[in-house]
Amino acid sequence: HLPEGLRDEALQETLAAAREIKWEGARAEALVGLAPHLPEGVRGKVLGEALAATREIWDADDRAKALVGLAPHLPEGLLGEALAAA
Repeated sequence: HLPEGLRDEALQETLAAAREIKWEGARAEALVGLAPHLPEGVRGKVLGEALAATREIWDADDRAKALVGLAPHLPEGLLGEALAAA
C-alpha cells in the first residue's frame, strides 16, 4: 500500500506500460486489471481501450475468452459494443 501521491504516480506509470503491450489479449487483460484502481473519470476510457484491444484479437476463441473476462467490468454503454465484437 502506497501513500496517495505515490499511488497515483505508480498507477499512471503502470497504465502507460500496459498501453505499450503489443499483444492485444495481454494488453486488454492488463487494462482490465488496472481499471478498478483508476479514478472513475479515467476508468471508462481505459475499459474502452481494453475493448478496442479485444476487438483486434484475430483468433475467435481467444477473442471470446477475452470478452468473457472483460464484460463484467464494462459500463452499460460499452456492453453493446462487446456483444458486436463477439
